[in-house]
Amino acid sequence: MDHALMPYFKSLRATTGKNNPNSCFAPNKGKDQIFRALPVDMNSWATNNTIEDHIRNAAEKHDCVFLYAHEINNPLYKYNISRDRLIFIAQMAKKYNLDFVTTSEMTN
Repeated sequence: MDHALMPYFKSLRATTGKNNPNSCFAPNKGKDQIFRALPVDMNSWATNNTIEDHIRNAAEKHDCVFLYAHEINNPLYKYNISRDRLIFIAQMAKKYNLDFVTTSEMTN
């Protein structure tokens, strides 16, 4: 599927799983990228400790870590992220001196 979609997009987003959580770090910058992201919704397997570990690893490696979530602060949706977790992620980014960037910025 990825190969079939790639001619139509600069990049694609995929997810990591428990078996490959470290695949959420950035591949080499450029076109034709598949960015795998760590799920940070409240029902995902990634805990706050997991999220901090990945943010810290990105900072130590001068790398980029991809995170994804869905509906914000809406427990009516199965896939949602709480306000507190968003604040936690922002605090960890600040603690480890990481900036937020868009996927488009990674493909330029």
